[in-house]
Amino acid sequence: MTPLFWFSAIDVRLERVDGRFNLVYWMQGLTLACVVIPAIRDFLV
Repeated sequence: MTPLFWFSAIDVRLERVDGRFNLVYWMQGLTLACVVIPAIRDFLV
């Protein structure tokens, strides 16, 4: 199993899972914002 084959397999998998991955990425971003923003607000207040 060559590294090149491994990377191309990962590329195919990422293309297939791209939509779901974007959803997960945005959910993580929203969760992070929900945690960080109140912390910043408490810090400023």
